[in-house]
Amino acid sequence: MTFIDGPTDATGLTERANIEDRLSELAGGRIWKTQVPDDVDLARETDGGVLPYIIMRFANPLSIAGGRSIASGEQQQPQQMTFTVSVIGGDADSVESTMAAVNRLLVDFHPSDSANRIRSRGGFAYPNGDTSSKPTRYQEAGFYRFTWNPAE
Repeated sequence: MTFIDGPTDATGLTERANIEDRLSELAGGRIWKTQVPDDVDLARETDGGVLPYIIMRFANPLSIAGGRSIASGEQQQPQQMTFTVSVIGGDADSVESTMAAVNRLLVDFHPSDSANRIRSRGGFAYPNGDTSSKPTRYQEAGFYRFTWNPAE
């Protein structure tokens, strides 16, 4: 893991990079932001099933301070970010075990020196495979949240 140490700002890009790096060895490194790129052929099991992969979706930061003075700008206020990590794959067991590994690595992780620990806020699972496209895919996802203080 390559932890990016240094000043953070209200964008949360440092924290995002550290979260991505934290998960980088899971699912054989098959981790993407937002969606699988169009030019990627998903890795498959010998039986044709899709090997697990991870999709991360980050929301925009939200300023969470109350009672501040009119002189304080948004960039200096404490920020909160929510994000989702989805694990998708060809069999329910591999998806479940990969999602468990995601939770072990993320919950209580501090994504920067000025951030609190990441907390889980629930999630969802599709225990029955999606058969609307082939091959069948299973999915589990977790919702996470953390706050941080941008550098002044």
